[in-house]
Amino acid sequence: MYRGIFINDEAPALTGWWAKHGNVDDYTFNAEFYGHVFDLLIRLKANFLWPAMWGSFIPTPGRIFFTDDLRNQQLANDYGIVVSTSHTEPMQRSSNEWKKDPTPGGWDWVNNKENVIRFMEEGVRRAGDNETYFTLGMRGENDSLIEADDPIAVLEDVFSTQRELLAKYHGNNTSLQAWTVYKEVMTYYAAGLVPPDDVTLIFSDDNWGNVQRLPTKEERQRSGGIGVSSLSGSLMLYNF
Repeated sequence: MYRGIFINDEAPALTGWWAKHGNVDDYTFNAEFYGHVFDLLIRLKANFLWPAMWGSFIPTPGRIFFTDDLRNQQLANDYGIVVSTSHTEPMQRSSNEWKKDPTPGGWDWVNNKENVIRFMEEGVRRAGDNETYFTLGMRGENDSLIEADDPIAVLEDVFSTQRELLAKYHGNNTSLQAWTVYKEVMTYYAAGLVPPDDVTLIFSDDNWGNVQRLPTKEERQRSGGIGVSSLSGSLMLYNF
């Protein structure tokens, strides 16, 4: 069983706190920061993390767990924390990595498939032997809708390609994989888009704390299991 947190909407509250208490001037979430996070997770009997991923000017283009501090991943291993990526960041790549080194054609599976695949493949390769929960699927750029005439067909192709990448680097080993049923993706799932049975289905709330649905008895029998995610925040934290 995996239980953890997603560090989201981290600016300005958490970034400001860390700049002050971590004595850093670039707002980078380094190994010292994640050491505090991992301590918290252990106290909560948790073992899973979607790292911070918001875009920002400092550091530009935003926080990247895997490259901001090369000690981050090893520290997670030492704590026994399984690192994944959010619903909009497939195959162990941060969205900010795409923004940092953009390729012509944009984040577009239909019109820029080769470059998008190359980007995803690097995440699978880089993950190496780390215990990893790979996020499958994709959304549009900046966590938006996929721009396609048939998004279900696009996502079926995405699933197939991502599974091929995992097989290429992990062989017959069963890699942990998850797909988050979030926002419009819920309608795709209801229309018949279903990932392979060994992929964990994560049912999300509506972004305002309201659970949209819970798994059925049949869904709970999937070999990949099921999960539930819920977002929580306070307007006071956003410093309006």
